[in-house]
Amino acid sequence: MKMFITVFCFLFHSQIVLAKPLLPENRLLNFDSVYSSTSKHVVVLKRSLPDFSQRLQELINSSYTCVSAPQQTVKCHIFNFHDELPEKISSKLMLKWENSVIQFGQIKKVVLISSAPALEHWEVKQEVVINQKKFVGYFVFVQSDGTMKLEFENGLYINISSADGVYRYEQVSSFLGPIDYKLYFTKLFFN
Repeated sequence: MKMFITVFCFLFHSQIVLAKPLLPENRLLNFDSVYSSTSKHVVVLKRSLPDFSQRLQELINSSYTCVSAPQQTVKCHIFNFHDELPEKISSKLMLKWENSVIQFGQIKKVVLISSAPALEHWEVKQEVVINQKKFVGYFVFVQSDGTMKLEFENGLYINISSADGVYRYEQVSSFLGPIDYKLYFTKLFFN
């Protein structure tokens, strides 16, 4: 029995070592493009409005999801999965990110922190420079589909997937009126 446990532990450890995430190493990535097809339209209604009930019912009838919010308000929202990113927002993001680079150095150490069927958590020691800000390491979260999220200090993160490559999510809001706005869920691509 003792030998069985030893062999099992050795094989299990071998699988973990073999299953290290495939991370970029000694690569320089430049900002390439921005893309978004999804937006969230949000309407904030104050309960003190004389036509509050009528407006709320109109939004509910139009398939908005509504929930109570602080300060006597109700927030209603609906997702649009085929909404193109307006040129004004796209241009602003392109201008903000146009000269952005991510430089991955040599990987020094990769340590498994936790493993479950749906998610693995790794710590990586590797020098990464993002827009002249240097990091000495980061955490990697690997989902069961192979998509990886690289999380750096101060909440900075980058995603890597076999389908999309290297990208970063960014939400951009656009005010439409005094009580409503749209959130665009964008992907910033690097290659």
